[in-house]
Amino acid sequence: VPSARKGRSTLNLARQTAHGLFARGMSIDEVARAVERAPSTVIEYLVSYINKEGLTEASPWVDERTYDRIADVVASLGSEPLGPIYRALGGEIPYDQIKISIAVLKNRQQ
Repeated sequence: VPSARKGRSTLNLARQTAHGLFARGMSIDEVARAVERAPSTVIEYLVSYINKEGLTEASPWVDERTYDRIADVVASLGSEPLGPIYRALGGEIPYDQIKISIAVLKNRQQ
């Protein structure tokens, strides 16, 4: 189906473009505007970028203090599901930052 293939290649192009922008340290909002995708979609692109590149630092997307708080909770609760982690952090840290931090944590453990 040609239209499905075109849609898939556009998606891959957006993801590849996002990866390049993340490599330059751009923020989630900046990348979302550049690739014309919702921030929630761009978070998934960022997690895939972190996994692909094996990044072991969450900055510039998550500050060190927040990352450390998430890492402490994940050490005692595990990395899934996210709900208990979110609640253990008092609901103060968005799910997006938790997802990013967990991706980095997994790379550090390898």
